[in-house]
Amino acid sequence: MSAQRGLGYLIASSSVNMSLSTMFAGVVLLALVGLCGAQAMRWLQARIVFWQPSVDRRE
Repeated sequence: MSAQRGLGYLIASSSVNMSLSTMFAGVVLLALVGLCGAQAMRWLQARIVFWQPSVDRRE
């Protein structure tokens, strides 16, 4: 299975074409998407499961 577009395709095609700056930009963008997604899940969990004390909360 192979994609024709998307972030994974950008990284893979940049790797094949030896376009290192585009490849690393894609990897950094993918990491930022992952960090934002993780932060959004933490925020959602704090809002939905409000009765459970959170380890991340600073008082």
